[in-house]
Amino acid sequence: MTIRVIHPGQFATVQDLGRVGQGALGVAASGAADVLSLRIGNRLVGNRDGLAAVEMTLVGGTFEFDEETEIAVTGASADVTVTDEEGASAAGGMWRTISAPARGRVAVGAARNGARVYLCVRGGIETPPVLGSRATHVPSGLGGVAGRPLRAGDVLPVGAGRAAMLALVNQAKNPGLVSVSRRVLRVVSGAHAAVFGREALETLARAEFEVGEKSDRTGLRLTGSLLKAPSGDLITEGMSPGFIQVPPGGEPIVLGPDAPPTGGYPVIAAVASVDLPVLGQLRARDRVRFELIDLQRARMLYEDRERTLSEFIARIGG
Repeated sequence: MTIRVIHPGQFATVQDLGRVGQGALGVAASGAADVLSLRIGNRLVGNRDGLAAVEMTLVGGTFEFDEETEIAVTGASADVTVTDEEGASAAGGMWRTISAPARGRVAVGAARNGARVYLCVRGGIETPPVLGSRATHVPSGLGGVAGRPLRAGDVLPVGAGRAAMLALVNQAKNPGLVSVSRRVLRVVSGAHAAVFGREALETLARAEFEVGEKSDRTGLRLTGSLLKAPSGDLITEGMSPGFIQVPPGGEPIVLGPDAPPTGGYPVIAAVASVDLPVLGQLRARDRVRFELIDLQRARMLYEDRERTLSEFIARIGG
């Protein structure tokens, strides 16, 4: 089975859960910016969490299926329209299993309350894996379709998958785990928090920032309040998505999934893993605040989220 890209939208790529553990080779993790939406979408069509899907940024695309299959659209709110071979159209909806007809099309509209929408298909997209992942990393040209954003006319192979339990999952909606409209990110102290001093940490915790126009999957550049960066040179160190770097100008950069695995700017804090999906849904001109928590609290929040996700998956028969 294959999917033909009729229109890719503004910026669409193939993403899975990323290239974990390849930082020593200088390879970015990549993967879905909102891994929670990807995981839930995969479960709604009977897939394992990590199968590849299409990640659409800001503006959705139109896709044609050569065989009948099941799909799910998750992430930021968007209109979904399913058109059959004869041209009859119907609303598809999000956070549920949709039957995509053979030689029919699925059109996803603009994201309304977040940045990214995911199209998951039963069996997952099976572009050739690179270093154990199909995730597209555009800066290096790895993964996906020739390591680039999708274009009209691209054909995406789809793997064989088990049938989704339609009678159950058609009742499912957003389980409350994905908060694409939340604008508070919980963070823990970073590797260089001590050298920043109390004033910088207090500013981070009380100030409101705005996501700059030059933000992308590599990182979100924040404007507004300035943080006083420590003076002196730092040795280049390992970096991870969610790390908050502060360059000499004082405007923070929050690293995204395509960020390089090393960097030389000091790190004042890191977004807690439970809130990385929220980070992945921020868009230019969104206002965001930070809440400083300790590592124990961050771990508890993540474990609570995973328990809730497991209960939801059990309800839909995943």
